[in-house]
Amino acid sequence: MTSIVVRPASGGAVTITGPLAREIARAAGADLWVSGVRGQPGLEARAYAVRSVDGEPAVDGVLARDGDRIVLVTPAGRRTITQPLQALRGMIGARVWLVGPLDGTIASYGVLREP
Repeated sequence: MTSIVVRPASGGAVTITGPLAREIARAAGADLWVSGVRGQPGLEARAYAVRSVDGEPAVDGVLARDGDRIVLVTPAGRRTITQPLQALRGMIGARVWLVGPLDGTIASYGVLREP
């Protein structure tokens, strides 16, 4: 079983376990919201969201095609990425985080789960 240790803003350390732990580990340095079930040794993650990266607001979701458009599928719905980076076009099905306006230029991105 994969597990990682995260450091909440309130201090201390929490061990994250479960199938999402590997994805959460790939968001190192990002500010995350994580929800799950307390257990031993820590928290079994059931859901998470990337809130910011390097102090910049971020959004995460799964890349999908909608006709000739690339969209980011989030719990809140499908959001069109008007100027997707070339690298993102080949990652349909991947869960990614994006910094920058989805209706403008994406400043940076990271892959949380491969397609």
